[in-house]
Amino acid sequence: MAMRQEPNDFNIHLARLAVILAGTVLAVTSCGGDDDGSAATTQSPATSAATGGTDAGTVINVDEKDFTIELSTMELTPGTYTFVTTNSGQTTHALEIEGQGLEEETEDLAPGDTAELTVTLEAGEYELYCPVGNHKDMGMKLDITVE
Repeated sequence: MAMRQEPNDFNIHLARLAVILAGTVLAVTSCGGDDDGSAATTQSPATSAATGGTDAGTVINVDEKDFTIELSTMELTPGTYTFVTTNSGQTTHALEIEGQGLEEETEDLAPGDTAELTVTLEAGEYELYCPVGNHKDMGMKLDITVE
């Protein structure tokens, strides 16, 4: 006789991440590209968009642990991105994105919490880090290049 196991928060969280990842893979694989490989030459300053905006752009999953940050992809081109940040650690974390005139951050996230941060990134260098306490100094930082 098999025992039925009740879903716990971890399993529910894992299922949600699987759905988000599946959606991201479908979105990325179904998007068409520019056949000639050219890029727009007009540069505009990086801006942030309200999380509830109509253009969420490309979803980037961010996993914050005690004390690392991991992205679902490091290959970014100029455009709008929604960073879906999950605190997989045991302490409070947040995510801040800084560079090219942009400085935006999520609210503090308790262990297991998730937040979204939608920003428009131009070509250049950015730093992603946890602004809570001394977490950045403890290794919770990541440099990305948008090309």
